[in-house]
Amino acid sequence: MENRRLVSSFNGDAGWGGGRRARGSRAQDVALTPAVKVIEGTEVRGFNVMVGGKMGSGGFRPASRLNIFVRPDAAAALCSHVALIFRDHGLRAARNRSRLAFLLDEWGAEKFRAELQRRIGEPLLTAGKDARAPRIADHIGIVTQRQEGLSYAGLVVPVGRITADQLFEVARLAEVYGSGDIRLTTSQNVIIPNIPDASIPALTAEPLLRELSPNPSGAMRGLVSCTGIDYCHFALIETKELALRTARRLEQALPRGRLLTMNWSGCPAGCGNHAAADIGLLGKNIRVNGELVDAVDVFVGGSSGPNAKPGTRILEDVPCDELPQVLERVIPYLSTKRAAAHVDPQPVHASP
Repeated sequence: MENRRLVSSFNGDAGWGGGRRARGSRAQDVALTPAVKVIEGTEVRGFNVMVGGKMGSGGFRPASRLNIFVRPDAAAALCSHVALIFRDHGLRAARNRSRLAFLLDEWGAEKFRAELQRRIGEPLLTAGKDARAPRIADHIGIVTQRQEGLSYAGLVVPVGRITADQLFEVARLAEVYGSGDIRLTTSQNVIIPNIPDASIPALTAEPLLRELSPNPSGAMRGLVSCTGIDYCHFALIETKELALRTARRLEQALPRGRLLTMNWSGCPAGCGNHAAADIGLLGKNIRVNGELVDAVDVFVGGSSGPNAKPGTRILEDVPCDELPQVLERVIPYLSTKRAAAHVDPQPVHASP
């Protein structure tokens, strides 16, 4: 595709039983979100289709709704046609505009839908009823599964950085207490599924769960960071250690039980989805008294759910060594109602 990329997000999230809202679906080139549609008198479960979302290359653009419902067995074929439209008509002049979002801006959703229908060769179904709840499920905690007698353990991996020893220990816990399966989340965390309820007390007593907690503070629970300058040559600042230090400072200022999503991106590419969080930090370099220092721009109020909107940039050029004190003053002005209702309550058996 000549240096172009296409990112898809199949966001069933917590499954049909929960229908809880997934994070990040509206920021993807292709997003399939759970939906239900009555077809010939029968309720059919499938996906509504959105295309053209992005984070970098000029900021957050929520994916456009195409007014399409697709059955699960037809989803892969539909997505292949989306990719081929991108191949044949996507912008080629500049690499930073080689995203499906810019084709949607040029064509509009109606023209894109018409081209998709032409390629598929049969009428497309109109969108079904959105099966997502308005609240987020971040899969953190010891949570009851739909299967009777089983639960899963959602463990926070702070900023997604896990050691080899921790990863081996996660594998051991999955073998001992679960079915041997391990799942990863879009928020950089780990899930151990299929744990018999009788094994929960022993699992929560394991030393690893003091490092990768199922019951973290609100600041740590909602923390996401891109790779940063350590492993990415596009990044302008180191993100992960800064994110951890800032979150630990904010743990003291944030009321217990209140979630704060805080996303870090080390450059304008926006890989940390900074524009879709309660607080988003975009890394940059500035000069202070002639010296080059790490700094961030601060965004607030972003969301990537059903009513996605980009965060608003409220501060620029904040030196990173001053950031915790600055954010402590910002937090009281964030919506208390929004923060308190941000995560779907989940039944927790126990916590270490």
